[in-house]
Amino acid sequence: MGEGEKYQTLIPSIGICILDATLFTKTSQFHNEFRLRNSKGLELTDSIEIHLLELPKYHAPSDNKAIVDPIKQWMYFFQKAKGSTPEKLKRILADPIFSVATGVLEMIERTPKQRAMYNARLKMRLDQNSIVEGAIQEGKAAGMAEGKIEGKIEGKIEGKIEGKIEASAQTIRSLEGILQLPLTPEPNLLAMSLDQLEKLISDLQDKIRSRLSK
Repeated sequence: MGEGEKYQTLIPSIGICILDATLFTKTSQFHNEFRLRNSKGLELTDSIEIHLLELPKYHAPSDNKAIVDPIKQWMYFFQKAKGSTPEKLKRILADPIFSVATGVLEMIERTPKQRAMYNARLKMRLDQNSIVEGAIQEGKAAGMAEGKIEGKIEGKIEGKIEGKIEASAQTIRSLEGILQLPLTPEPNLLAMSLDQLEKLISDLQDKIRSRLSK
């Protein structure tokens, strides 16, 4: 917090530690939460928390039924994800967040080039979020009307997306050249959405991997 800023701008600081060993042997509780309290239990603040999750203490259910409790879901994920298929994880862990977490695991197992592409797409999404937030803050600071703020946001996002589309189009034409396929006209590629281009890039990469495996 900077000098002169309001205390309301502070947000809680929460630490989550996932342990692959048992730290507290006198309790079977696998999730322990710690806050700032005095010796008699009087709490000073709830703005600082440390959560410890001891994986060895958690016993995963053997019936393969969906797990509902959020903490148990994460305990299962950290214990069992490595030896489970994405389909099994999505069946037992129904929360959409685990689809994202499973996707990260799949990314880790990819080739360096695939990981680089994944990270590039992730960076693009983070950049877009940053542009939106930055434009909002700039607009508020300058006292812009709501319509002007939206126009500034849309302009920055459109410029960023156009750059990504052009880069994706060049990638597609390069991959087509490697596969000795007819090059798709650039105007046709630039007319596609970013999702369509990413799908096309993925399909071309699959074709290259298929040829290399023969």
